[in-house]
Amino acid sequence: MCEFCIKHGEGQRWYLNMRNYSKELSSQLGSADYMEKFISRFQQDVSLGIRAMETFAHWNWSRRIAYLIATESVKRKHFGQIVPVEELEQVVDFVDSIVALTCPCRKMTTGKDERKCLGLGVDVLSILGTYPMYGFKSLSREEAKANLRQWDEDGLVHSVWTFQTPYIGAICNCDHNCLAYRLQVQKGLLQIFFQGEYVACVNPEACRGCGTCESRCMFGAVKVDSGKAMVNPDTCCGCGVCRVSCPESAICLIDRPSVAVGSEVTNARVSNHNHQRHSVVR
Repeated sequence: MCEFCIKHGEGQRWYLNMRNYSKELSSQLGSADYMEKFISRFQQDVSLGIRAMETFAHWNWSRRIAYLIATESVKRKHFGQIVPVEELEQVVDFVDSIVALTCPCRKMTTGKDERKCLGLGVDVLSILGTYPMYGFKSLSREEAKANLRQWDEDGLVHSVWTFQTPYIGAICNCDHNCLAYRLQVQKGLLQIFFQGEYVACVNPEACRGCGTCESRCMFGAVKVDSGKAMVNPDTCCGCGVCRVSCPESAICLIDRPSVAVGSEVTNARVSNHNHQRHSVVR
């Protein structure tokens, strides 16, 4: 389990701990004030932060120090974790309110207004009401779940995000235009989200090596070799994009602790019993 599960999970996955969505925790941490400042200064602060990190990255001696300092800072304030759609449906069931809003990352990187982020919690509506540029819209639980399932089919990667850790105030549904993805995966400037608690597992008997999973993976974790898909658990983030895209239903998600680090994940290494017992059922 990730370090947030140990610190904030109370014996379970931290993002399934209802306390981390509570009004009491939000009030205690000042999450509403932080969220409003975050939204009002998003583009300015992100631009400044990226320029600062890129400056440090030019000198090898300072790159690692800057990486560690920046990572620890975002863990305390605004940090994420990749979560499969089934567990997000559980989250939807116990939050007070859900709001769809324009993704600030896509707005900044592409200029497009795409309503593909979900704000969670009782204070979100009052905060967003002063920022109409984000095109917010209240959703029922059923509407939110339908959106999440559609975005899953579309190949978007789901994640939860804190606003003063461990209070969780948003679900993001990301593609290559996600700033967190660009900063962590493409540029390697800092860690801003955890891998998911699962890894993808391929059933070689069902896999036909079509390569759809490889082409859809944003993290380069899936490769087709000798006509079969193979998953590298070290780089797999457990998002499930490869799973939903597989035309043969040859991929499932299994608990990360059940997979040895450095091994390729197929049923040749993970028994079928383990595959069924630990898989996330769609």
